[in-house]
Amino acid sequence: ALPGESIKSLFEWNPETDEVTRVFQDATVDPGRRFSHRGHLIAVETEANYPEVHMIDSNHEVAGILGAIMKSFPNYGIGNVSFADDFKKVVFSVYSGAEPSKAYLFDRATGKVQLIAKALSQMDRSGLVETEAVTIKARDGVPLHGYITFPKTGERLNPLVIIPHGGPRARDYWGFDSETQVLAHHGYMVMKVNFRGSDGYGLDFMHMGDGEWGRKTQFDIIDSVRWAIAQGYADPERVAIVGASFGGYSALQSPILEPDLFKAAVGYVGVYSLPMLYTKGDIGGNTGNYRFQRGGSIYLDETLGVDKAEQLRQSPVANVSRLKAPVLIVHGKDDDRAPIEHAELLMKVMDEAGKPYETLIRDKEGHGFFSEDNRKDYYTLLVRFLNKHLG
Repeated sequence: ALPGESIKSLFEWNPETDEVTRVFQDATVDPGRRFSHRGHLIAVETEANYPEVHMIDSNHEVAGILGAIMKSFPNYGIGNVSFADDFKKVVFSVYSGAEPSKAYLFDRATGKVQLIAKALSQMDRSGLVETEAVTIKARDGVPLHGYITFPKTGERLNPLVIIPHGGPRARDYWGFDSETQVLAHHGYMVMKVNFRGSDGYGLDFMHMGDGEWGRKTQFDIIDSVRWAIAQGYADPERVAIVGASFGGYSALQSPILEPDLFKAAVGYVGVYSLPMLYTKGDIGGNTGNYRFQRGGSIYLDETLGVDKAEQLRQSPVANVSRLKAPVLIVHGKDDDRAPIEHAELLMKVMDEAGKPYETLIRDKEGHGFFSEDNRKDYYTLLVRFLNKHLG
């Protein structure tokens, strides 16, 4: 982004003349993936809601190829695209909320398109459901972009699971998500929202989350739940929150702020003490570039605010007395990003407050479960836990 601007732009630089020309800027969202040929920019993709491809050089042969793919697959996003030197044959992939990825061979001479591969080919696709993009207004009028997935049972009065993403300087995208499909298969509506503090929607929106981890960012999550209830999509008596990393923090902090709204909370490899981020794990000592900003304690000071007392006030471990929702704590013992000490401290204060909880703690797992057996155990327990408290 140029000085004084929030949304990032794409620029073309001529090293011979040192001339810099802006070639693309969106009004809402930062530019994403680029499509190019031999260093020549053809198109750029953005995703405020659904992925959109914007042509930069509409006269180029590749622009015609992209246009043909979009016309043939109007309800899909474009994945990888590669072409022969003469552009006569093209291999490309497409995806959607209900499709992990399908790869095709496009023979431009004959106009024929042939399916050549499917990601997760062993999976039964008949039970998968689509994901829809939505825009929601937060209580202070800030627009929030998110995604909802309905179970096959319909769109009315569903048990709702909201899943805040990690980061918080990250974002959710439209497309296939295995956790979403698992929950939808078991009858749950799933909702995700790019709350303030997420990246991709400009620097102003990202910095709206600074110092607000436990307040305005959580209000965005809470307001999204209330929106789903107001639309008649979600049953107000059957709402759960599930999240990993920063999402795990939110999974505890949102029910602390709104104890009567959430009937179950699942913190997965979560952060539960904000001051502990400085002393445990790899963030505090990381001096590299972290989400386009300076890293380490500088990053933490920027995103959390420097008031240590306020950091503690916005920490779940300091507020578990307000919790009413049953809690499931899931963690790996070798987590370097959110070390096991976060989960251990949360369990300690929950014990002291007399709050019940369940756990799934596994050896040799880091910031997320990667063992197939452990992932299976997690999803089995997750569905059982949600059925028990929302069923």
